[in-house]
This record gives sequence, C-alpha cells and structure tokens, in this order.
Amino acid sequence: MKLLNLEALTKSVVNRVVKVGNAEHQIKTLNVQQFLEILDETKEVQKLADAGEFTMPEEVRITTKIVGFALPTLSKVEIDSLDLNQLQAIAAFAKGEDVEGVTQEQTTEIEKNEDESQEGK
Repeated sequence: MKLLNLEALTKSVVNRVVKVGNAEHQIKTLNVQQFLEILDETKEVQKLADAGEFTMPEEVRITTKIVGFALPTLSKVEIDSLDLNQLQAIAAFAKGEDVEGVTQEQTTEIEKNEDESQEGK
C-alpha cells in the first residue's frame, strides 16, 4: 500500500515567521480558494494596467489581502499600520523570497510554544 500523508507534506515546508512588534506570526500557505481569489483580482488589475488605467491603490489592496491570508493572526489594524515597504516585504517573504531583514533563527517563539504543547500531550 502507498500512502500520501498531506500532513507531512505541509510540515515539510520551511517555517517562515514574521515578527511585528514583539509578536511572531507564522506564515500560512494559501488554500486553493484564496489562491484563485487573488489570481482573479490580479487579472483585473492587469486588465486595468493594459488599458492604461492602473492604480496603485488596487495593487496595495491585493497585497494587503495576500498578507492577510498569509498571516491570519495579524489583525487588519496591524496590517493597515504597516508602511508600503513592510507590506511588500511580507508579501514577497510569504511567496518564499528572502528579503532584506531575513535572519535564520534557530527556534522561534512559535516553535517553542508548539514543542511545549506537544510535551503536555
């Protein structure tokens, strides 16, 4: 018998964590519905750009949505308080890119908390 363990597949993804203030937020991968929603909106923005009607606010709205999906523990108020460079850096980091400011941490607070909860079981 062959078995595809999707849980193991998900956990094999390198952990990416964003620190905002003193809080750490683990990046979540987009599900299919979220991916398609972003793709549809991106196509609309591309149509506007091709017609010469591109607006920066539309791009920022899509990037904000991507960040919200990727960091569900980050509130809308916190996302809206980021500057544009931070917003773009988080979106790029969520896509798997290493951006300025990325460091390799041995263990994050999130991982420490996960380890402690596993020990308690």
